[in-house]
Amino acid sequence: MAQENRADEVAVQGGLEGVRSTSPFSEEELNTRTGHRPDFLGGGITLPLPDAGGTQIWLHYTHFSILMDRARRQALLTVVDIDGAKWVNIKRRKPDVWYPDPRLKNDEQPERDFFQKADPSFNPARNDFGFGHLVRRQDPNYDEPGDDEAAERSEYETFYLTNASPQAESLNSGPWNTLEDIVLDDLKKTLRIPAVVLTGPIFDKKPPLLHGVFPIPRDYWKIVAWRSGNELAAVGWRQRQPDGVMPDALESVSVPFDGKAGEAWLIPIEEIAALTGLDLALYAAADTYRMRVLGFEGVEAAAPAFPLPVRASDLLMAETLLLGDDPPTPAPLPARGLAARMEVSSDSTAGIPAMAETWSGPGDEDYWTDITEDDVAAAAAAEGSTLESADAAPTVSWAADADSIDHAHLVPTPASGAFSLRAEDLDLLAALNDLPVDEAGDTPVLFGLRGCAIIMDHNQSAGEVTLRDRRPDHLAPRCVLGVWNRRAGSVHVFPGSTVPDRRAVVSWKASRRSGNLLPTGLYRYVVGPHATLRKDGTLNSRPGCFLLRNASGDKRVVVVRRSNDDLAYDLADMTDRTAPGDNIHPTFFLQPTDFSSFGCQTVVGTADSGGNHKGAWAEFRAAAGLQDKEGTPGKPYLYMLLTGTEAMLASAVRRNGLLGDIQARRALRRLRFGSKGDAVLRLQARLGLPKRDGDFGSFTAESLNALQRGLPPKNRCDGIWTPDLDAALGWGVFSSFGV
Repeated sequence: MAQENRADEVAVQGGLEGVRSTSPFSEEELNTRTGHRPDFLGGGITLPLPDAGGTQIWLHYTHFSILMDRARRQALLTVVDIDGAKWVNIKRRKPDVWYPDPRLKNDEQPERDFFQKADPSFNPARNDFGFGHLVRRQDPNYDEPGDDEAAERSEYETFYLTNASPQAESLNSGPWNTLEDIVLDDLKKTLRIPAVVLTGPIFDKKPPLLHGVFPIPRDYWKIVAWRSGNELAAVGWRQRQPDGVMPDALESVSVPFDGKAGEAWLIPIEEIAALTGLDLALYAAADTYRMRVLGFEGVEAAAPAFPLPVRASDLLMAETLLLGDDPPTPAPLPARGLAARMEVSSDSTAGIPAMAETWSGPGDEDYWTDITEDDVAAAAAAEGSTLESADAAPTVSWAADADSIDHAHLVPTPASGAFSLRAEDLDLLAALNDLPVDEAGDTPVLFGLRGCAIIMDHNQSAGEVTLRDRRPDHLAPRCVLGVWNRRAGSVHVFPGSTVPDRRAVVSWKASRRSGNLLPTGLYRYVVGPHATLRKDGTLNSRPGCFLLRNASGDKRVVVVRRSNDDLAYDLADMTDRTAPGDNIHPTFFLQPTDFSSFGCQTVVGTADSGGNHKGAWAEFRAAAGLQDKEGTPGKPYLYMLLTGTEAMLASAVRRNGLLGDIQARRALRRLRFGSKGDAVLRLQARLGLPKRDGDFGSFTAESLNALQRGLPPKNRCDGIWTPDLDAALGWGVFSSFGV
């Protein structure tokens, strides 16, 4: 091509090879570029570029366009057209040479020092951030009719500084590059189809600044869009900068990255839109995410993580979507066997007095077995042996909403999606469930949201967090645990789990010794050591956790769910009034790939017998006020366990200005374990309980479950009192809604 020697004709900026001082193409030449074509996919599909606003400007190159934020001096979005059928391989020039775009001022685009000069606030020895291509060097390389230099020119133009983003080298040359290779290689070699690829950064609200000027993205995202028949299909994923390259104080609990070629994390495109503020509605409407991760009756069947490597044809679901077929039909969940169920107490806690709310005898915890990262590694190293061998993991499932003790009272469940959560939303939920959180005084209230994902945490947005409703699966942490500081009006959120792991689900069915699902409600904990027995019979104690006990050390009696006939918890499962010792402790994994829980509530992270707390778990403890290894043994805490769906509904009430609307409040008005007040007193009177104290404890829960089992449809209960049930029986428990 005519420009192929231009790199040799320009001076090197500052005498360092890598960034040239002038552009190989003039401003006039670049102004003739048309960039992304909205009709590139054909079939009547049109994908226009989002509008530029404020300090943003669209810059067009050969086969791709860049939305440049001149204030941040880097791209917010790139859109590239890839033609798999006409793709041309362009040999890479060594070394890489980058150029400024003459259409921008120097202080409106990156400069060499951002990628080549060390910043003491990050790493005084070296710069860990390299020239990360947003539009990959080989992506736009194809020739046009009458233009046999287009492929080579497009590759050349990917080296404009406007296309460079500060990616950690271990990400840029590792999993991000691997994933890009997978997509491009299969698009050009196997699928040979046209596709549009969008890429961009995700910034914290106050991102760290390299050299005090250049904002460093926390994460990166990518969307691939293609044509299925005459319909648009799309998929998106997100990867984060690896731990260790950002200042310690800025670490967050966003989608994790394991430091090596780990996993490509698929997420809904609507989440990408929420994180970036970009108009991605066309792509979100065509998102195939739900086809990939949703199972029977809208229940999520798997964590949205796909191990690398995979083929692009798998990633794009090519066998189905390129042919325009209907989405695959998920396999139904195992049969429930309703008639076979019976109420059977745990062998370990039989004999708890009917009215007792605490118990000093044995419980589930006497049979706990913590599975740690070391156990997983040891099992993987043993030939022919894994921890999964006896788990029957494929049969462990989450019940459909209509059968779930957590969601049946909310059916029909609204469509899940991203939502903001504030302290006032938790206050609304506490009030409408009569949960006496004011008893915590100045101590923060711990909370759990069963089935929930973090999109934007407390480090990224002051005063609120952004979450997404989803469902657990017993395989990986798919819940949110948090700390609600009522005095400060703040909410801190962390990834974790509020359900037992798959080993525990199997364990109860096999042995009836331990393994349970703790129902939603308000529970009382104290600070203390989480203790289990090692395989050699010695005690393994981790100080500074939260125990489901009272100050004297007695276990609290609660009503849990257990499954005898299958590996899913539903409305027909047995209830067990027991003292399970369901503590709050770390998952014993630093990444959300697994967790260890036989009914405990867990936060991603680790702890050892020396009181060394790590990961999000350490941050959770600190937010709760535990400043040293042991915390304050015996200090009481309240723990409010609800669902991501209820948090989403409460958020909607606030955002839609419906706090005074009776029907909106009715949708969330409930009594459940831990509720307290006059409404509970009226319910206890209707249930005919000999002890009526207005406190919804284990005996009230057991009695309500027994009542529900006798109502049509038979043998179904969740231990939650709703306005609908109150109206059906005419009991008048709820005198009004919202009080």
